[in-house]
Amino acid sequence: MATPRIYCDEDVNGAVMRALERMGIETSSVVADRRMGQSDEQHIVFATMAGYAILTHNVDDFPRLHTELISRGEQHRGIIMSRQDLSVGEIVRRVAHLCSTLSAEEMRNRIEYLSSW
Repeated sequence: MATPRIYCDEDVNGAVMRALERMGIETSSVVADRRMGQSDEQHIVFATMAGYAILTHNVDDFPRLHTELISRGEQHRGIIMSRQDLSVGEIVRRVAHLCSTLSAEEMRNRIEYLSSW
């Protein structure tokens, strides 16, 4: 079972990415890939092509993007939503739990809220 790879959008604290990497979860970010300033649509397309589920705090736009993609018959590698008021440690703990429970394939076209993890 391949574990999900995580792509952190520009709102996610860089410490989250570093902590996930130390736990052995393959992770990248908008900042690391020098994609700052691109649209949410561009980020999800890149993450999908690169095989990453995207981790974001953007609860306004990404659920809508998910619905639009699915309604057009397009796919993504997963969207993980997190509240911004969670600590870095809590986000990392919850993402790690999600990654140890769901496979990369199970994350396909799925939106998950860290509040459930």
